[in-house]
Amino acid sequence: IHEQRMDVQVLDTLIVVVSFSTGQWTVTALQLWFNYVGEKYLRETEAAARQQLLAPFSAALPTNRQGISQLCPQPLPTVGARIMLEPGDIIPADGVIITGYALIDEQRLTGNTRPVEKEASDPVFAMTVLLAGHISLVVERTGKDTVAAQIDAALQHAASHETRFQVQRTAATHQIIGWMLSIGGLATLFTGVNTAAALSDARFGYDSAMLTPLALLRYLKLALQNGLLVKDGHSFERMAAVNTLVFDARVMQHAAAAATICALRQRGLAYIYLISTEDDPIVENLGAALGLDGILTAAKPQVRLQVIQQLQAEGKIVCLVGDGMTDAAMQQADVAVSLGSLATLADDKAQVILLDERLDRITQLYDLAKQWQVQVRTLSQVTFLPGLLTVASTLFLHTGLMIAVLIDAGGHFAGIYTAKFLAASKRDEMAENGTIQPSIEKREA
Repeated sequence: IHEQRMDVQVLDTLIVVVSFSTGQWTVTALQLWFNYVGEKYLRETEAAARQQLLAPFSAALPTNRQGISQLCPQPLPTVGARIMLEPGDIIPADGVIITGYALIDEQRLTGNTRPVEKEASDPVFAMTVLLAGHISLVVERTGKDTVAAQIDAALQHAASHETRFQVQRTAATHQIIGWMLSIGGLATLFTGVNTAAALSDARFGYDSAMLTPLALLRYLKLALQNGLLVKDGHSFERMAAVNTLVFDARVMQHAAAAATICALRQRGLAYIYLISTEDDPIVENLGAALGLDGILTAAKPQVRLQVIQQLQAEGKIVCLVGDGMTDAAMQQADVAVSLGSLATLADDKAQVILLDERLDRITQLYDLAKQWQVQVRTLSQVTFLPGLLTVASTLFLHTGLMIAVLIDAGGHFAGIYTAKFLAASKRDEMAENGTIQPSIEKREA
């Protein structure tokens, strides 16, 4: 009432009042029980999904099998402290290796299943694991300043913001609820209060807006498992509509460039361009060899911005792919993707970060965005169908309020199941098709 809109609580209250006042106490009990159980199950499921997404980064840093305190006076060392680590240790802070050589598992941060080689002067990061070798390092960042904490903050932001679909669906369902209450009010004059209340209980997709955050949590986790840090849910929506990719030349000088361009073409990306800040014949030859649609060299930041604006003026949806750039062109692009390293994560303003710096992750991002689009559509259909069934059964089979309540509850739980498990099935499908693969590249630190 305060927000001057019809919410689902109005319908719930109406069902309880009508069923109780007409002596249908079983319906009253079922409505109250379904409301309690459904909301409780949804909250618990969403909380579990959020915990699975954020726990690896927000959990307290564990000590190693012997306790890091044997090597450092405090479990969490201070900035500037020097510590020694051995195989099996979990690195307790971000820092730089002083001496030694190591093989480090960064999967928890980057999704990359292949260990990374590190030596003197290379950066290392909290919550990664030393698999082999012995190193000493100097601590540069601890606690909330570490890369792990920055990833946690980005995921918290992404999980807490509504997607465009959610906003639109919420507004639409509030209108629909108002219409159904009006229809129910008119039906009272001809069919009686029981039938009118049953018609009013047709919610037509309300659950799709309520369940979108759960589905988004699943997809954020799926993206992170594959080296993609998605900072907001809008990126999935925008990336699904992208038809133009603009690459910075620095990221195209990559072993996987040709295979990535070929894979993107196969996925229907119509326009692919290359922009370089230098006037380099090698860049032009690279672009020609890759069969790109356009190559621009010696492009200053203002020119890069103008190129993005021109493409958008032509009706193109543009994704700009660079290496941690922070210029106006990145902010102008519909989606900005960065291959910036973990060391520069705090300053990287792109909406999507390829944490393991693999260019071919772009194809996985595109696939996930398309699959997110399909999931949202499926969720809409699954939660819209119970409304149709309620109206049809009430008008043609004269089923009444009891069946309306059961159909509504069934649709609610079906929606939760869809939001909870469809992302997992897509992950298995991607793995079977070879879309999700462990890294096969050696990445320089």
